[in-house]
Amino acid sequence: DLALLLMNFPNRRNDGKKHYEIAIQGGNIFAMTNYATYLNKIGEKEKSVELQYIALDTLRKSNDPNIRQHEAGLLNNLGSALDGVSDDREEEAMNIWKKAIEIDPKMIPSLDSLANKISDNGDLDTASELLKRAEDAARENGNIPRASAAKFKRLTLLPRVYKSLGDVFKTRARYLGGLEELLMDATTGKLVIHNHAEAVTDLGYHLIFHGLHDQIARAHYYQILKLSAPHLSSFTASHVRPNIVPDRLQLRMGDTLSETNRIKVAFFSHYFREHSVGKLLRGIIAELSQLPVFDVIVIIPPMGGMEDEFTKEIIDKANYHILLDSEDPIYMRETIARLELDIMIYGEIGMAHSAYFLSFSRLAYRTVMFWGHGITSGNDKIDYFISSNLMETPYAQSHYVERLYLMPSICTYFLPPILPAMDKTHSDFGIPMDYFSSTTNIEPHLYLIPTSLYKLNPVMDEAIRKLLEKDPLGLLLMVDGKRSTWKNILNERMSKSMPPDVFQRIIWVKPMVLKDYLAFIKLGAVIMFTYPTASGVTVMEALSVGTPFVVYEGHSLGMTMRIEKGYLKALELDDINCCLAYSIDDFVDKLYKFGNDKEYRNRISAEMLRKVEGRLFRNKEVINDWIEFLHFISRTPQPL
Repeated sequence: DLALLLMNFPNRRNDGKKHYEIAIQGGNIFAMTNYATYLNKIGEKEKSVELQYIALDTLRKSNDPNIRQHEAGLLNNLGSALDGVSDDREEEAMNIWKKAIEIDPKMIPSLDSLANKISDNGDLDTASELLKRAEDAARENGNIPRASAAKFKRLTLLPRVYKSLGDVFKTRARYLGGLEELLMDATTGKLVIHNHAEAVTDLGYHLIFHGLHDQIARAHYYQILKLSAPHLSSFTASHVRPNIVPDRLQLRMGDTLSETNRIKVAFFSHYFREHSVGKLLRGIIAELSQLPVFDVIVIIPPMGGMEDEFTKEIIDKANYHILLDSEDPIYMRETIARLELDIMIYGEIGMAHSAYFLSFSRLAYRTVMFWGHGITSGNDKIDYFISSNLMETPYAQSHYVERLYLMPSICTYFLPPILPAMDKTHSDFGIPMDYFSSTTNIEPHLYLIPTSLYKLNPVMDEAIRKLLEKDPLGLLLMVDGKRSTWKNILNERMSKSMPPDVFQRIIWVKPMVLKDYLAFIKLGAVIMFTYPTASGVTVMEALSVGTPFVVYEGHSLGMTMRIEKGYLKALELDDINCCLAYSIDDFVDKLYKFGNDKEYRNRISAEMLRKVEGRLFRNKEVINDWIEFLHFISRTPQPL
């Protein structure tokens, strides 16, 4: 107990470690597990696992029933530690959780953790059964908040990839029905959540890839959590006085902006690393930080060891930075409130738990969401959603809970990616350039879909089939995903939706680091962008190496943001329609032309490379638009 107490004080942790080591040498199982949990928390995951295996072995050698009764709990903790080590040990972790459940069928944390993994692998039925068991066990124990969390998770599960189009609609109906049930429970006080981390998985992130209008679902998701976990939304920073017009920020804007009257603006994200959010915002942060009228603060929650060169660059370029020690919303909001911010900008809301739950609190006079996740947050405490005139339709505001602010430019001061690896050839990526060698000496035409597998909506199968049928010399290259089960589901689906000779020409390549990835897409004739969802960064990376792409606009009606189309407008190609299609046949024809007409492909590629700098890369108008935006929202009342 003394060791555990000392670990809570940073300046006494060495003393705490010494006490733990003494207890561990004496064979104290509980000291072992507590210390292992601490090691896991500070990132020493392998040591944590090793110590927990020792604790488990010690327990199994004990004849004391008071000790043996803790075996299921130790197994649960070991499974959690294994899960954090690496993806390679995921199956080991799952087997450990199964053993814990065999010993104690009502071991709620193990039921929950196992459900998470099984859901990620695509088996929602089994995951739902496990969560129902966790819910029932919690209710039996009188633990309504834990039961509520399990129910919320069970009714909001979403698969990553789909077996068919019918599977999409079946899943969507179940999900929307689940939200209605949860909203009713939350409204009547039956749903009570104390620990939000026990309730959520992907925050409904994967709903966007259905390609339909999701603003009502997003708003319902937020309202359910707001009602069932009111502690999340009960905080307003003391310097912000709501419902007072003009507020103190507006009054300050009556004076000229200067070094003594700066706008204090913070950028918050878990993804300030080699991630789409980091890539889209790093240039804006760097440029605004150089202006004497802004104090730019970068706030980064714990990143679980994923910090990289992008993180370092973003921190170095900002005027100030804060590295938070915890994702706990109460800790984060109290820490950030002390900064007395004028404007809080979230790089995305709807992907990382830290940003999503922090956004329930009002921490600045104005709160803004950037399109790192291009869909409404559903959160009525977010004042503005930043987008572009080039990327939205005239009726776009109806798809957002936030006030939509449309910049004339593309919104991102995008910095050119690193150079591609120069020594890579087709064979380095396993691309079979001799695929047709038995029938012809002609090399295959390479069509690429180099994006996340969960963007491959079943509606795309028709276009893939038609393209490869139209071009008998075509190969479609796709990048393997995080989980082998995703690839297996897609292979099974596509093997049923297209003839065998077509399906066999879908080639999988392994995931790769950025410089190799850029070399890979440079080898392609053209990129076949997924629909109905959009891609923000992949377009930029393709343009950096001159690889053309085609976007199917006709199936994007469910998505308000047309990011690729906006980029093409800004690029001002001589013929923008070379890369935009409005029917599936048009989509296929334009891809085919790039794949088969090398002279045409090279001409468009050269034009893209010639025009990208200054239009899409390092466009100074973007910074001017951000300056105007920040000044405008500072001198304008908070939108109602």
